[in-house]
Amino acid sequence: MFLLIRLHTSEENIYKRTADIIQLNMRNNPELGGYDAFKMQNALTGFKLSYKVKVEPLLLKIPFAKQYGSEEVINSDTWNKISGEMTRKY
Repeated sequence: MFLLIRLHTSEENIYKRTADIIQLNMRNNPELGGYDAFKMQNALTGFKLSYKVKVEPLLLKIPFAKQYGSEEVINSDTWNKISGEMTRKY
């Protein structure tokens, strides 16, 4: 459905249509709140993401690389870790 909408409208219109659907669901479904006065323009949306990633040294494990001292790099646990945090609010 979103693909068809995307082909015929702008990206901003897709966001507005999605907001309309959320607004209708919040108003009409008692399990989601059933709040008749709910309006998306008054709502805040956001998320916070924390991540930690460890990358395996695939090419350093091949026999060719090992003859050049890749064991020290493979056994080191500092170069192949990435971590961070991001917050987005709309």
